[in-house]
Amino acid sequence: MPKVPSSKRPPLAKNRFANLDLNLLKVFKVLFEEQNMRKAADRLFVSQPAVSQSLQKLRFQFDDQLFVKVKTGLAPTPKAEQLSEQLLPLLYGVESVVNAMDVFEPKELDEEITIALSPSFVFSLSGEIYRFFQQHAPKLKVKVIAWNEHTIHGLEKGDILVGINAELADSYPSLCHVKVSDIAGCILVRKNHPIVDSPITVENMSQYPLARLLVSDYSKLTSPIVRIFDKQGFNLEVGFSSEYPLVLLDVVRHSDMFMGASNCFPIQDYPELVMLKPDQSIPETQYSAYSYFHTRYQNSEMIHWLNNSISNIFKASQS
Repeated sequence: MPKVPSSKRPPLAKNRFANLDLNLLKVFKVLFEEQNMRKAADRLFVSQPAVSQSLQKLRFQFDDQLFVKVKTGLAPTPKAEQLSEQLLPLLYGVESVVNAMDVFEPKELDEEITIALSPSFVFSLSGEIYRFFQQHAPKLKVKVIAWNEHTIHGLEKGDILVGINAELADSYPSLCHVKVSDIAGCILVRKNHPIVDSPITVENMSQYPLARLLVSDYSKLTSPIVRIFDKQGFNLEVGFSSEYPLVLLDVVRHSDMFMGASNCFPIQDYPELVMLKPDQSIPETQYSAYSYFHTRYQNSEMIHWLNNSISNIFKASQS
């Protein structure tokens, strides 16, 4: 077989890995997660000029800008997006293996974490969450916030460790989710409400106005409870709306309005209220709560422990 002249041979593919400083991949990972030079420097415990220098090396290594300046910080280029899809899962795996070398002990956790809860869960579970972690991880500083339109972005960036909500309508490739509890819907009314001595049916409840909880990212325009009544053929009047559960509870205490809740609600703390369960089968009142977290934590022992802890908190709080 005749030899191909060297001048006509196709050039060998560039072996980028041979000369790659693997520390640069760590910088790439943090830059992609933060998309902000200052925050990346803070996480890496280096100066901003040092991060900028590493970025210049990454740009040379991959023949691409990778990140460009925008008003909010940095935006990844298409090449950076492509690299992140292939590299980050591998780096998260390495991170999990290295971190798993230490024996996990909840009582030794000494850091701050943020948990986002569906607004109804914020009100129902915050006290139980505090008591649970005070007992099982006393050094852990837990910050509880309400789930809102920024929560998904916070989970993706790592500002929020886990978020607890009903199953989301949209899917997010960067997030994992596991079921932490089954939830039963209930209603709250004042102690001497006329409905207390009647069957708790959609027809009977439609005679009274709803005190509606507004949730910033999905129920400002519609209400799940109103949709349930519509589906059953009954028009439900919304008598009062608020983003604040305490305000709604005060309205319910002093009126014939009712409020939707779950069997996690701490009814024992509100002697002037009664929690009623529906007497008819309404599938929409039975749902599951899920924990959402970034895929980089799917093998994290701490996340497994945290999800199990949240599941136990739900069980302890359910009436």
